[in-house]
Amino acid sequence: MRLEKYRKEKGLTEVELAELAGSTRRTLQTVKKNQNGKVSTLIPFAVALEVGLDELFADEIAAEKKKQQR
Repeated sequence: MRLEKYRKEKGLTEVELAELAGSTRRTLQTVKKNQNGKVSTLIPFAVALEVGLDELFADEIAAEKKKQQR
């Protein structure tokens, strides 16, 4: 998941991103650690970062497409 990449590009700390998303730093850390989360949890982070969910999961989508082509 590219959550960390986009957070850094925006120059946000974990606390700032969590606050913009109406969440907590702990939730953000859990999502990052597990590399997944509920859509209802991820949408506010995507909105705060001004990216789509597809952009957050671009690596996973590409890997799945590659897997399906085999």
